[in-house]
Amino acid sequence: MAKASRTDQTEFPRVAIWNHTWLPTSETFVRDHFESLERWQPLAFGWHRISGGIYEGAVTAPFPATFIGRVIKKLGAKYIARAMVVRRLRRGNVRVIHAHFGGGGIDALPLAKRSGTPLVVTFHGKDVTAAHHNPRTQARYIRRLDEVFHTATTLIAVSEYIAEQLVALGAPRSKIVIRYLGIPLRQPVSRTSRRYEILFVGRLVDKKGVADLLKAVAMLPEKHLGVRVRIVGFGPLLEGLKLDASKLGVNAEFVGALTSEEVAYAMSEAMIFVAPSKTAPNGDAEGFGLVFLEAAAQGLPIVAYAHGGVVEAVEHNGNALLAPEGDVETLALNIEKLLENEELRDKFSSRGRDRVLNEFDIRRRTSMLEDIYDAASAPKS
Repeated sequence: MAKASRTDQTEFPRVAIWNHTWLPTSETFVRDHFESLERWQPLAFGWHRISGGIYEGAVTAPFPATFIGRVIKKLGAKYIARAMVVRRLRRGNVRVIHAHFGGGGIDALPLAKRSGTPLVVTFHGKDVTAAHHNPRTQARYIRRLDEVFHTATTLIAVSEYIAEQLVALGAPRSKIVIRYLGIPLRQPVSRTSRRYEILFVGRLVDKKGVADLLKAVAMLPEKHLGVRVRIVGFGPLLEGLKLDASKLGVNAEFVGALTSEEVAYAMSEAMIFVAPSKTAPNGDAEGFGLVFLEAAAQGLPIVAYAHGGVVEAVEHNGNALLAPEGDVETLALNIEKLLENEELRDKFSSRGRDRVLNEFDIRRRTSMLEDIYDAASAPKS
């Protein structure tokens, strides 16, 4: 059956998709999930809206994503706004609230209670792995998260790794379901040959391990020392990483942020994809890693660390070579192996794309998510 247009979905049950801010460029997965729902009509809710963000539809978000907007909310205006949001939930006949991230679950919990609406929360990674700098803030977050655990209908983990982190924090195992995220599938960009190039895509933060990537490339045999390393993304470590590349003599190109289409094109040009995510000093870890699916969908062989949810996003020796976390020497050996072995690259390319097509099509993944909404909204016997 053809998917109904947004304006034709008034007969569908409604789900409020809660995200703190609509919508940063790093959260395309929220937008993609929102836009791929078929049996439920989504309504966007949150506290802030970014001017010129990646979602352009209607949003119930009382405060702009500006310094002034954050100050107004912090001064107590959110308690007034909360009553308005609850009225909109009731007036919209919302049957389920689905909050993204642990912090989103905390924000949405009083709204769910006051509106009498079942709450579903998806946990993505940092929200259950990273510690706040202030121990008092951390303790308060854990206390509030515990209330979410025991009030929400369902706790969705984006990987088995995140599910275990939830259990360690005290979440009832009986409420946890594992649902991998999916990606919109597009035709791979047609290429007859690829550049002699290593590609990285991601935020330039400790967790992404770009410093390890540069060290590994510097350890390659002399014949590979000229390989170009193309680094797509922004972040607080940018200038330090540029300095590292220069000191190590790595042929690195920092290209900044790209659109989804430009990233797909970059993935079609590169020879291998390397993203050595690792645990950051504050505990932040990779919950899953959609970028690995995007790379595989474009036929890119992958090199990474056996870290967090990455071991579920890729298949070691199927479409990726994984090194022990923090083992830069093995990381370098794996990069060398793929640079030199065209047959292995072709095998990983074919296997990786087939795996994404068969297991991570966002339409299939979203249908599973809608089953959770069905169960959460069903009358209790």
